[in-house]
Amino acid sequence: MKKFTFSFVLAIIFTLSLNSCKTTCCHNITPVSFGVNSSIINTVTTTKVYVDGNEIGVIPGSVNSVENCENENTLNVEFGESEHRYEIVVFNEQNDTIAKKNGYFDVNDGDCIKIFFDLNE
Repeated sequence: MKKFTFSFVLAIIFTLSLNSCKTTCCHNITPVSFGVNSSIINTVTTTKVYVDGNEIGVIPGSVNSVENCENENTLNVEFGESEHRYEIVVFNEQNDTIAKKNGYFDVNDGDCIKIFFDLNE
């Protein structure tokens, strides 16, 4: 009886693992690249990116455009299939907000999504 119960529990765990993969890991994954031309500001800045209300990272440098999802001075991440809300916030050394941009991007086909915050606009 114990052997049957143990096998039954293992079968349930295995089934749940497969179902979990179907709902979380097997959707289309799309690279997304965030960039900003922060060098036009004559002060030290930090640019943070938030997606769906969560901070996902800091843009490491300044660029004039986002050419692809592998740029050196951009924040490059991957997201699963769905619509996401983003916010890019540029802070000065005193942690005051200098500029903000927000919007939405929709992940559905696996192509690189390029989001550029042009501080000239």
